[in-house]
Amino acid sequence: MRNVKKILSDNSFEGELSSNLDKLQNLTDFMLNNNNFIGSLPSSIGNISSLRSLFLFCNSFTGKILVEIGRLKRLNTINLYDN
Repeated sequence: MRNVKKILSDNSFEGELSSNLDKLQNLTDFMLNNNNFIGSLPSSIGNISSLRSLFLFCNSFTGKILVEIGRLKRLNTINLYDN
């Protein structure tokens, strides 16, 4: 499996995250911190089985932490502060 990192930090991205995140099956590191995302995290994030790190801090996400995140067996780093 090829490691895929998506580093989209420190931009002015805004809006809600797509519910199609589960299409990113080779994604290992997902960094969306320091943007202007809003709304809840889509439950499809729990289907990215290769995910090792998830950085979503400094956005405006709302809602509870998803139980689906518990399905991410390879996840070893998650940062959700300041939402």
